[in-house]
This record gives sequence, structure tokens and C-alpha cells, in this order.
Amino acid sequence: NRPFTFKANGLPGGSISALAQLSDDSGILGFLHLTIPLGLTCIQTTSFTNATTIPIPDSGKATLYPSPIIVSGLTGTVTSVTATIRGYTHSWPDDVDVLLVSPAGQKVMLMSDCGGGNVRSGVTLTFDSSAASSVPDSAAIPSGIYKPTNIDSTSDNFPAPAPPAPFSSSLTNFNNTNPNGTWSLYVQDDGAMDSGSITQGWALSITTSNLTTSTGVGNAANLSVSTFATPSTIPLGSNLTLTVNVINHGPEPAAYIVVTDILPNGLLFCSANPTLGSCSNDNGIVNWTLGMLQSGANASINIQATAIADDTFTNQVIASSITPDPVSSNNLALTLISVTNRSHTQPAPTNSLIATNSAPLLSVIANRTVHAGSWVVISNAASDSDLPANTLTFSLAPGGPPGASVQPTSGLFTWLTSDADANTTHNFSITVTDNGSPALSDSRLFDISVVSRPLITGISLTNDWVNVTWTTVPGDTYRLQFTTNLATPKWISVTQDVTATISKITHSHPFVPGPQHFYRVMLVP
Repeated sequence: NRPFTFKANGLPGGSISALAQLSDDSGILGFLHLTIPLGLTCIQTTSFTNATTIPIPDSGKATLYPSPIIVSGLTGTVTSVTATIRGYTHSWPDDVDVLLVSPAGQKVMLMSDCGGGNVRSGVTLTFDSSAASSVPDSAAIPSGIYKPTNIDSTSDNFPAPAPPAPFSSSLTNFNNTNPNGTWSLYVQDDGAMDSGSITQGWALSITTSNLTTSTGVGNAANLSVSTFATPSTIPLGSNLTLTVNVINHGPEPAAYIVVTDILPNGLLFCSANPTLGSCSNDNGIVNWTLGMLQSGANASINIQATAIADDTFTNQVIASSITPDPVSSNNLALTLISVTNRSHTQPAPTNSLIATNSAPLLSVIANRTVHAGSWVVISNAASDSDLPANTLTFSLAPGGPPGASVQPTSGLFTWLTSDADANTTHNFSITVTDNGSPALSDSRLFDISVVSRPLITGISLTNDWVNVTWTTVPGDTYRLQFTTNLATPKWISVTQDVTATISKITHSHPFVPGPQHFYRVMLVP
């Protein structure tokens, strides 16, 4: 035996050919040809994504039916498949059936009749036949990894072009098949009254049987995140806006992006308005879920917060994606915020006979969303610590929409919105000023977003039940009525007043025989 050491010259994924010659004093004894691959070998698992939202109606097949993922370029046969749905939202999950069909026609029911009537919002579910547990039957479904679960196979009838039952309940049904081609996700709602969506689409991870050379080169994106505060220095009790921008510099799309803003202890979350995706707040940790950003695309979010402690704080923002990101240095952004306390900065009297004036304090004004055509009425309160108390006067900063005003002595803000205000957001600033010497003041910033009037978006008749769907503002209360004659209408309420918790309501009620029915929905003050 004799070892030979040499340095390979080539690219990962390629190979080199080595020729060894064996000889002794008598001459050449022979040759040995060797082909040596460059790189490491590994089992290949590849992920594919369709991030398009899948709307789920109150009854029937999803609007995107099926939702496809096209797989190409894989070698070997399937040895493992997992599927993930992201942003699953529904007001009655028990109605939802989700079916996965392979290019070769194998069909697996991922989830059917699970979760009971427990409202879900933004849940991520991964289906893996090696998971430890099944999807809950009647309990609420948390985000997690589950075995494919079919609670009630008697209702598993999907409309065409989905294949007919029976369906497998194991993802191993896809093993030993060709992975290339179109994989299809069929989603339906098999009951009436409730609706939802899979807001961030779905993903498929496929492991194949062939070994492949790891080249070190694959799908990659470059996310960068930046943030700034407006204003960056504020008085205690005032509002500020944190703006977060995220950009995908490519070269590939970035999938399942999540941006996390960790608010410092001195800030209290009020609201958030993203240009893309959805967000949630959990005790000052704001999670913004974007879905997918193509190469070169960007998105932003404005987070409103109130200063509740005086100090200098650091706001921290982190961006992440399931797509590999080789440049991690730009995934973190920090912003310094200074909160001042006027009671600490007021000069102390140098003589007991000299009195100083303290600024008034105006209570926080929350942002809100309203329907066009409705009154906005906000009661404002302010306090003054001086003795005797100063006279306080309220004022509204100029530049607001026509009709918006604040009563100078009571601070009552009023504004009658119009249809022209629909789909706009207006910024307001209210100031309270005392009559001390010198006169001091305090201000509050707030936003009012105006959406269109309540709009009936669908009416259907199913088995002698009328289903009416309309748009809402969460927190507002609505009344649904009908009449059979518009000439001399006698409006009849068909439901008790309903307070919205999501942006759309569907109500079902028994059909009342008659030649024609006209419906209206009213906003209850």
C-alpha cells in the first residue's frame, strides 16, 4: 500500500479523472482509471411553494381549485413527502376538507372535518405521516405537525376536477412514484354559513431516492430590513409610528417571510398597518407574516405605539424566510427611541415664592377603522396638575378632512365621513393648551381609516336556507333585514344584532315563502 495525495481542481458537482500507472524494474505493469466526484453526496430533499391565497367560501370548492405546484428536474423516485398550509383561517374548521393529489394520480386526504367550531386565524399546519399526533377532532387546532387526519369519510365528495373517493390517509402512498409533474391541492367547504382562507398558500417537500452531489449552490434570496421611528424623541404618554421596510434583493423569490418587531418595554402596542400579509401582537412582540416576495420586491408596515416609560430604548426588528439567505448581516435592524418626562425636565423653583407652570396631559387617542357615511365621535380627556387648575383649551391641527372638528372646551371630536372618504386613512393631531405662564400644551396623533359602507357580497339559497354575506369592521354591530316590497317596504329583522369579529360575516336563516325578497344590512350605532 502507498498513499497518494493531490489537490483537486474543479467545480463542485463535477468530477476529475485520475490515471495511475503501476510499474517496476521490468517495466509498466498496468494502468488504473479512477473517476472522482467533486463535492459531498447527500439525500436530496427539495421544497416547492405556491404562496397564492386560497379563498374558502361558505360552501363549495375553493376559489383557487386546485392550487397547483409544478415539480420538475428531480431524479429518482419519491421516498418521503410532507405538505404545509400556511395562514389557515376559518370560522368553522369542521367544514373544511383538504386533498393532495400527485402527478401520477395518488390521492391523500390531508385533513377533513377537523377542529370543530373553534375559530382559527393564521394557523400553519404541516402534514407528515411520521408525526406523533393527528389533527384534533373537536378541539381548536394549534399550529403544528400532524398525521393526515380524516374524521368523517362519508362527506368526502369533492367536485370535479378532483378525483373521486376513496382517499388514502398516509403520505407514504406517494412513495416509489415519479415526483415530477403537477401536484394539486383541492380545498372545499362541505357546510354552509362559514368561510375562511389559506392566506399564504402551501408548500411541498419531496425527498427522492437518488444521491445527489451537494454543490453548495441552490435557491437563495437576500432579505434586508430597515426601520425608523417618527418621531424618534417623544414626550411620555405620546404616540409614535415605527416604520419597517423589507426588501428581497434576490436572486430567487423569498418564501414564508416573517418579520418580528420586538417592542421595548417602554412602548405599548396600539395598532399595525402592513402593505402586504397580516400581523399579530403578543405582549409587544409583533409578528408580521408576508408570504412571498419576488426578487426586487418590497413591503412595509407601520406600527403605532404609545410611550409608557421615560428612557432611551432600542427597538429590534428581525427578518427571516425559509429560502436560504447567505447574507445574514442585513436581517437585523435597530432603532433608538428617546422618551422624555416633562415632570423631570421642568426647572425646579429656586425660591418658594416663584411658581412654575406644569404642562397638561392629554389621554392617548386610539386609531380606529370606520365605515364611510358614519359619524366618528371621540371623547377626549386631559388633566392639569397645577393648583388652582388652569383652563384647558382643545384644538385640532389644520389639514384634516372637511367637517372634522373638536369642541374647544370639552375636547369632543366629531367627523361625519362620506363615501368620498372610502379606502383612505386620515391623520389627525389634537392639542390641549393651558392658560398658564408660559402657556404649555400636549398633543396626541391618531389615524382614522375609512372603508366602504357595509356591502352585501353574496346571497344564495341552499336547501331552503338563505345565506347572506356582507363586509364588516371588526367590533362594529350590524342588523340584517328583508322586505318583499320596495315600493312600500316593511323591513323585518332576520337576526339579532351581530357584532363582527372578522372582516366578513355570513348569516343563514330559513327561507320565508314569497315572490321576492330584498335584503339590507344596517350599521347599529
